[in-house]
Amino acid sequence: MMSAAHASKVKVIKAAGYVDVVEGKMVSPALIVVAGEKITAINPSKLPEQAEFIDLGDRTVLPGAIDVHSHITLDYFTGNHWTTAPVMETPADWALHGAKFGKDILEAGFTTVRDARSFPGF
Repeated sequence: MMSAAHASKVKVIKAAGYVDVVEGKMVSPALIVVAGEKITAINPSKLPEQAEFIDLGDRTVLPGAIDVHSHITLDYFTGNHWTTAPVMETPADWALHGAKFGKDILEAGFTTVRDARSFPGF
């Protein structure tokens, strides 16, 4: 039997399906059990009774995406900033850009990033 404290942290995410990247196929439906910060089961034969259910409707769930071409310390989204940054900013500025863009990338669903060269030392 699950303790009340543990049960309150258990969530079941329901979606139309999920991408099984190991088998290379779509699986439907998707019932994903999350305890704390860890996925503990996918499509189990029995669901936890006291879990919080999150219904994603007709959406498809996939594991974290991979960004294979990023310049994480460049703030190249504003004007010609990418051409002036090497002479107008310090390594501390670049580190702050990296922290900001790293957070943005993670919140967008990417869990792996390949930095395709940024400023020296980063």
